[in-house]
Amino acid sequence: MTKRERQQSEIGDEIKCARCGEFWPADSEFFYMSNGKPHSWCKAYYQSNPKIIAKNQRYIEKTSKHRQLEAIA
Repeated sequence: MTKRERQQSEIGDEIKCARCGEFWPADSEFFYMSNGKPHSWCKAYYQSNPKIIAKNQRYIEKTSKHRQLEAIA
């Protein structure tokens, strides 16, 4: 496992997104966190990924159908 690229800036510690290659502040505003550690992809790239968009759309459709069935009952 390779160590993530980091850099210091005037706003603090920044880490490089493994997908888009941009440096972002290492906090929960720019990265999803797991056990206090940032995910390897930044939120902006993660949310623009076609697979994630499709997954979220399937979830929305599933929950809306479920709510419609509850309203009928």
